[in-house]
Formats: sequence, structure tokens, C-alpha cells
Amino acid sequence: MTLSFFRTVLALGLALALATAVAAPPEPGVLTLLRAYELALQKDRTYAAAQAAYRAMQEKVPQARSALRPNVMLSADLKASTSAPTSSSRLEEVVAEQNGTDTTAQSTGSTTETRDGLNTSTQTTSDTLRNEQISENTNSAVRQSSAQSVHSLKAESAINFTWPIYRPSLNRQVEQSQLVEEQALLQLKASRQDVALRVARAYFDVLLARESLAALAVQKAAIEQQLAVAENSFEQGVVTIADVREAQAKKDAVLAQEVAVRNTLKVKHTSLQALIGQRAEAVQQLRVDELLSGFTMPGDLDQWSAQAQEQAYEVQIELLGLRIAQKELNKHTDAYKPTLDIVANLIANRSRDTSRTRSSIAQTDQSNASSSSASETTSTTSSASAFGNARTQTTTDSNTQTSSQSTVDTSTSRPASRNRSYGKQWDAYIGVRLDFPLYDGGLNSSRVRESAALQEQKDIDLQRVRAEAALAAETAYLEAAGFLAEAQALKAAETSGRVALEANQMGYEVGLRINSDVLNAQQQLFTTRRDLMRAQVDALMATLKLKAHVGALEDVDIRALDRWMTLPKTTSPR
Repeated sequence: MTLSFFRTVLALGLALALATAVAAPPEPGVLTLLRAYELALQKDRTYAAAQAAYRAMQEKVPQARSALRPNVMLSADLKASTSAPTSSSRLEEVVAEQNGTDTTAQSTGSTTETRDGLNTSTQTTSDTLRNEQISENTNSAVRQSSAQSVHSLKAESAINFTWPIYRPSLNRQVEQSQLVEEQALLQLKASRQDVALRVARAYFDVLLARESLAALAVQKAAIEQQLAVAENSFEQGVVTIADVREAQAKKDAVLAQEVAVRNTLKVKHTSLQALIGQRAEAVQQLRVDELLSGFTMPGDLDQWSAQAQEQAYEVQIELLGLRIAQKELNKHTDAYKPTLDIVANLIANRSRDTSRTRSSIAQTDQSNASSSSASETTSTTSSASAFGNARTQTTTDSNTQTSSQSTVDTSTSRPASRNRSYGKQWDAYIGVRLDFPLYDGGLNSSRVRESAALQEQKDIDLQRVRAEAALAAETAYLEAAGFLAEAQALKAAETSGRVALEANQMGYEVGLRINSDVLNAQQQLFTTRRDLMRAQVDALMATLKLKAHVGALEDVDIRALDRWMTLPKTTSPR
């Protein structure tokens, strides 16, 4: 093997691992970082939930303002009722009245006519003599009952109008809702920043896995070539079998690393797919040389720290939370003030009543009556004319006097009567209502104390979040500066490793180096190259985090990363 062959293999490895090219339009199947970010904004569920939460918080302002606007309400009511009352009354009268009528019996005398020599008998039936004497003692009871059923149907409609004129607590509520909307907007922006960081991290993880896989492919090719050289030299008797075995061990180790890196690449692809909703066939590569020469740290540490304490989204959200707590305290304080409203009302009533009445009268009479039956007198006159002798015989039969007591019930039912009536009524008024709170059982006083305590809590949380934001910004700044310095050092180490590999290859050709020296030099070079790529990615991520910690990470920053990216010339097998 000649030195030119080794140089050709090394040039091929460098071309595959550190290929740099001018940015070109995206090819089919190549996913750019900007495109991945746009897809994540459409597919990420966390960001979608933040958008829905912001839309919900936007409705707080019109809801609060509606309490200060006129309130008109139309109400309607329809009622039906039925009642069936029953009434009963008893009236007793005692009447002691003598309604006797004396009847003089009329007697009709019998005339007996006697003639000489003639015996004539004349029978005369006298008229019935009725002597009635009625003496009545009467006890009479009158019971009157009535049943009435009433069916009522009433319809009522009303329009109520209320317009608050002076309500200080409602004004505080409007101001509070505006702060809540601003807070939700900041939370949405913070969520958008989080999407940018997560997409960049997932994208760069895929990029690193693919670069590691490509570097292993180059390393494997170099080791296989070195193994072929060792086997050829062993056949010629130049080297021992140990050189062949060592080259084979290096190849097996690289194959094991390749399997691990392939599995890592699949995992990273899955993580990126979960964010963007699609599989990425290929990703961009970093422009290593341009990144190291053009990337600088903006500003100094103190500026970033001070900016984080004022502009970090976490700090702004907590600051708005403190202002909301202050408005809550003011709202409960204003509850002690009077309120003034304009009120108006219009009521229309319509009714229909249907009544049906059924009544009855029952009378009970108890009478003690003494009646004397008329005496029936029958007079029979027998006349015998025998020589002027006359004999008159009179027979009188009188019925004995009878006394009886009787009870008489009389019930009279009157026909049912039905009555139907209609009513209609309008009521309207307008006026001003003044309410002045006097005592509510201590409820509002307790709310004031509660709001004051919550305001104090928010103040303490604000100080804590400011300190945490400053610390996070300082950490990100130091990480970015450290990774950038590490990348520059690794770049120098990569250059030295390449020179060392060439020297070992030349020494192996002339017999000054053994096979293991060449293999170690190759391993060191590819390890340095992998660490260099990781340090560059970590420096970019630390810069994005630094901007996010001060609330300055925007879409334009993701777009600006394209200048450090280029499309891959080739794609390694998956």
C-alpha cells in the first residue's frame, strides 16, 4: 500500500463527515429546521392547548364589560290553579205560637112532629160538627250547604331593565380581566418559545445521530481498509497475526457502535415525528467552519442577567399575577362603597277565572199536635104515635181525643251556577336605585384579608422567579460560551488528529509505526470529530435557551439558523 492510497481514504472520510456546501433549495425528502418548526406549531398538542386557553381568556374582557352595560331580561309565567271550597251552615228556630182556631160546632136540632092519629118518624142526619182546636209547638232546623270550584288561569310577562351607573367593583373587575388576557398572551408566547426549543433539540438530536452514523461509516471503511492492509502484510510476512487480530477487533467494535447509533437514530426520529407529525427522510448538516468563524457571543453576562429579571416571560407572568392580586384587593375594598343603578320594569297580566257553585238546603221539623176529632153525633128519633104519646130517643157517639208527635225532613237542591271572569292589567315603572352595604356578616372583611395575603404571596413569588430567571440566563450564557470555546478547541484537536493520522500512516509504510498506532490515530480523529459536532450543536442550543430566558426568542431566530445549515450531499442508510 502506498501513502497516496491512505490519503485517498482519509480524504473520502473527511468529505463525508465535514462536507460543506452553499445552501440550496430544499430537496424532496429533506426536512429543514424552519419547516420542522412550522409543522410543530400546527401539530404540537401542548401549543394547541395553549392557543385554546388564550382564546378562552380573551373572553374575560367582554364578560367583565357586560356587567357595566344595560341588562334587559324578558320573563314569562303561566300559572293554572284549582280550588274547591265547601261551606255549611245551620240555623235553628224555636217557634211557640198558638195558632188555634175555635170552631163552634153547629148543631142541627131534630124536629119531631106529632099529629093526632098519625105516627110519623123522621130521621135527620145532622151535619158533621167539627170542633178543631190546634195548639202547635214547633222546633225547626235549617241546614244550608254549598260547594264551589274555581279554576284560574293567569299569564304574566315582564321586561326588566337594569343599567349600572356607579359600581366601582365592576370597574376593578374589567381592569383585572384585561390583565388576565395579557397574562394568557404571555403564556402563549412562552409556549411558542418552548415549541421552538423542543423542535430544535429534537432536530439537532437527529442531526447528531445521522452525523455519528456517517462518521462511523467512514471509520468502518478506514478500519476495513486497514484490516486488508494488515492481512496482506501478514501474508507477505511483514507483520504478525496480532496486527490482523487487532484490526479485526477494531472493526467489530465499530460495527457494535454502528448498531447502537442506528437504534439511537430511530429513537430520535420518533421523537421528532411526535412533534411535527411526519417522518423526516433526511435533515440538514451544520456548516462547521462557517459556524466556528462567524459565531460570537452577543453582549456580556450582566446585561443578559439584568434583561432576564425584567423581560423573561416567567417574570412578566408573575408580575401580572401580582397586579391581578392588587386589583382583587381593590375590588373587595370597593365593595364597601354604594352603588347606583337605573331600573325599569314593564309587567303585563292576563287572567281568567271560572267558578261553578252547587248549593242545597235541608230542613227538619218536629211538631207536637193535639187534635180533637170531630164528634160525630148521630141522632135517631123514633116517633110513635099511639094515642098522642111521643117518645124521643137520642144516641150520641163521641170519638176520644188523640195526641201524636211527628218529624218531617225536607231537602231542596238548587241547580249549579257557572261564572266566568276575565282580567287584564299593565304595570310600568322607571327609577334610580341606590344600594349602600351596611353589614354582610363579615364576609367582605374576610375577603379583604384573604386578598391582602395573596398579594403578599405573589410579591414573594415574583422575587423568587426573578432570581431564578437571572440564574437561568447566566447558566445559558456560560454554557454557550463554554461550548463555543470547547468547539474551537476541538476544531484545533481535529486538525492535529488529522496530521497525526497521516504521520502514523507514513510511519506504518516505512516500518516505524505498527498497525495499532494507525488504528488508534483513526479512532481518536473520528472521536474528536464527533465531539466537535456535539459541541457546536450544544453551543447553538445554549444560545437559543439564553434568548428564551430573556423572552427574546422569536421565529426569526429559527430562520437565522439556516445560515449555519446546509443540505446533505448524501444520506446515510437508516
